[in-house]
Amino acid sequence: MYRIAKAFQFSAAHRLDGLEPGHPCGRMHGHNYEVELFLESPELDSTGFVRDYRELDQFKTWLDSTFDHHLVNETISQPTAENMAKAIYLRAAMLYPEVTAVRVSETGKTSAWYSPHSLPPLDTVLNVFETLAAEPTDNPDRQRLVSMLSALGFLRHFAGPLISPGIGGVYGNGGGGAGGGGAGGSAYGTGAVGGHGGAGGNFYGNSGSGGN
Repeated sequence: MYRIAKAFQFSAAHRLDGLEPGHPCGRMHGHNYEVELFLESPELDSTGFVRDYRELDQFKTWLDSTFDHHLVNETISQPTAENMAKAIYLRAAMLYPEVTAVRVSETGKTSAWYSPHSLPPLDTVLNVFETLAAEPTDNPDRQRLVSMLSALGFLRHFAGPLISPGIGGVYGNGGGGAGGGGAGGSAYGTGAVGGHGGAGGNFYGNSGSGGN
């Protein structure tokens, strides 16, 4: 399966109903939103694309005209990030049948997803790491996750950047290592995860350096 994604930004105001008195989200306020569109296809077109990114301009035009510098409540009655993600997904899926999910972020630390399908386990793991990688190294949740992954021998190349931030990135795109799936390889199958058994093992925790 091939997957592509593209992010879009807009600024808008909203307010939420049904919150306890004094809750800040109950007052009119604004965000610099980011919307990420995910598209998948088992096959590529004659050019080698899932879809040409330029074709997503139609979606951007709709997104900007509907939300940018608008009150989101005028379009979505209770505009939580979750409800926005679903509404945007439904519109995007009408434009592009390859759309599988939409992510909406109000801040750099929070995001909500909508997909009619369960998100793949790897996406869930990546989301956890994206969040924890931004936290201080003494964050107990971060330390607990690193310990658990180390004990399981699971996704060791992802745990590496959390233990030693200088090794690769959140997605494990670091230097090579022994074997075709070297340490810090790509998350999507060209390295440690789903790779050829290089240092640190594969997606399922089968350890061992070397490989083929």
